[in-house]
Amino acid sequence: MTILNPLNASILTLYNGADRTAAMLVGNFKINNDLKAFANLSYAHAEDHFEAHPVPDFFVVPSGKSLVLQSPNGLDGAFIDFQWWNAQIQTLNGNLAYLDPTHLALYLTKDVLLTAHNGGCCTIGFHGAATSRHGNGNQPVQTFAWATYALPGGGDRPNGGTQWAFQDITFVSHEISEWANDPFTTNSVDPWSTPTAPQYGCVGLLETGDPVVVIGFAMGTNTFEQGPNPNGSQSADGYYHPEDEVFLPWFMRLAPNSVSEPTQSPSTNIGRYTFMGDLNQFPSLQQPATGCN
Repeated sequence: MTILNPLNASILTLYNGADRTAAMLVGNFKINNDLKAFANLSYAHAEDHFEAHPVPDFFVVPSGKSLVLQSPNGLDGAFIDFQWWNAQIQTLNGNLAYLDPTHLALYLTKDVLLTAHNGGCCTIGFHGAATSRHGNGNQPVQTFAWATYALPGGGDRPNGGTQWAFQDITFVSHEISEWANDPFTTNSVDPWSTPTAPQYGCVGLLETGDPVVVIGFAMGTNTFEQGPNPNGSQSADGYYHPEDEVFLPWFMRLAPNSVSEPTQSPSTNIGRYTFMGDLNQFPSLQQPATGCN
């Protein structure tokens, strides 16, 4: 990522996950027949049906709509106005000729965070659906998601906290899971809240990533920018960090839970409430959701 501030504008150079060049990546995940989800609405994935396409390699961010901040480890991050960035995504949704409603339009950036008009921080991904172009009835609706690829050393915290996994693919895994379970952001559930994510308040949607936001696990081999932080400290561990995801029985207040895979060790409620099961040690995620206070 490169951020420049000439005069009254900022030039935002975005990240292309396909070839590591300075560009933005939009991908298409095929929906029909290729999306495979666990029966209890957990992880969803597409196999060998991802298409990468180039889009404009920079955007001019107007004055007052962006800010560059540095983490204690010396890592720079771009903080962009939410409404302005959302408008750019909607414009791309309308203008990219190769998009079609049978594919998820997935936009990726690197080290970009969004702020609200009141200075609230931060949004690091979102998903949604465009309005139909063809009236009522059986009609195509384009779904989309945006997430940032976060380098280690920016927001991650030491082991044991809820932000340990604040790096690399955690946010794209969050958004893809939520899109698969609530593509139009209309799947209602009994309102819930959780101490692991108090920033969301009282939520009445089937958002599978929000209760476990930035709680994840390490897997695979990540060789991209795994060296020391700019200040010489070391945050990178050589792994990718997918996010944990909440299962449907958590939202349903199902106890005992005979739907999900059993927890790794015997438990009163039998089944897992999140993908990680016992490995997610936060008490509010080892039992069903509770209502809002």
